Amino acid sequence: MGQYPFAHFNFFHTLKSATGVDAGALYPGLALFPNFVWWNWIKGERHPQQFGFGDTTHADNLLTMGSLYTHLTQYAFFFADSNPEAARLAATLRMALEPKPLGSEWPMYPFLLASGRPVQPYAAGVLEKSPLRARFFESSGQLFMRSGWQRGATYALFTVGGKAKMHRHYDDGNFVIYKR
Repeated sequence: MGQYPFAHFNFFHTLKSATGVDAGALYPGLALFPNFVWWNWIKGERHPQQFGFGDTTHADNLLTMGSLYTHLTQYAFFFADSNPEAARLAATLRMALEPKPLGSEWPMYPFLLASGRPVQPYAAGVLEKSPLRARFFESSGQLFMRSGWQRGATYALFTVGGKAKMHRHYDDGNFVIYKR
């Protein structure tokens, strides 16, 4: 959730300005990032937490917020047409974060993102009512499970296999469980 997405966004912006092509439609797999954030998100008392994977700081497992607001804004912008559900999820998750000036990452972002149509987030409470209780991310080999989406739910993660080899730090076979 750090610097990697900027490479995608800068390429997407450059492609659009040079050719007029909507890169979101060409790279549909990237629209899944907000879904990964949603499954990794654990509601904390004061600050969202995460399961901790790879080179995450395991001391407190706080969800890294550094560029997340900007990333979610970019996902809503680029996938509004090709994957409106992913764009809505990005817009909804962004609402749970403290707003961050888009120009703080790169001064051109506010101008580039102003050309997009607004993405309507889900109504309050819609995500918490999801009947989904488990999701396997094949690339990272992570199986997320939860009893519900509200604070106080039981959250579990089992890591097994996965295609990605970087940032894993021997997490295979790792089982993490949170309750309250």
